[in-house]
Amino acid sequence: NSIIENFTAGFKITDDIHEKIENTKKLVDEIAKSNEIINLSEKELQNYLMSKQNVFGYVEFIALVNNTGWITDSSIDIPDTEMDRQCASRSYYKEAIQGKPYVSKEYISTITNNYNITVSMPVYKNGVIDGIVFADINLND
Repeated sequence: NSIIENFTAGFKITDDIHEKIENTKKLVDEIAKSNEIINLSEKELQNYLMSKQNVFGYVEFIALVNNTGWITDSSIDIPDTEMDRQCASRSYYKEAIQGKPYVSKEYISTITNNYNITVSMPVYKNGVIDGIVFADINLND
């Protein structure tokens, strides 16, 4: 962990990164409030998430997570392993599942190995939090 902490110690949020975060927050909020995430089949949902990912070239991954912390759908294919799909212990899940929009600090993604920031928001179904949606912003660009 000290290697990663040393690596991120000099990291600064530039105006460009701040703009990416704000744009991604709006995108994630739009997805969280959309009917598509509730009504589409699995393949249609992946296509929908891929189309949303492509709105901004720096968003490298969008996923839906159920109320148990399991990634159920995503814009990219990810392994079907607990290490890759179980998010219940991660900050972006814990905050959003409590109804709080969340923006992470910078980190290195275990899925893409890129330098990222995650934005997450709760997903409501019939007025109750049913899961979360999150997007990873690639800072390597």
